[in-house]
Amino acid sequence: MTVEEKMRLVLSLAEEGMEQGEIPIAAIIFHGD
Repeated sequence: MTVEEKMRLVLSLAEEGMEQGEIPIAAIIFHGD
């Protein structure tokens, strides 16, 4: 997985989380590792 692919995944997870209002910032950051 490239860095760009990871960033896209993180951003999509973040957007979904914000819509649902239940994903904390820390989870988004850890998904980027």
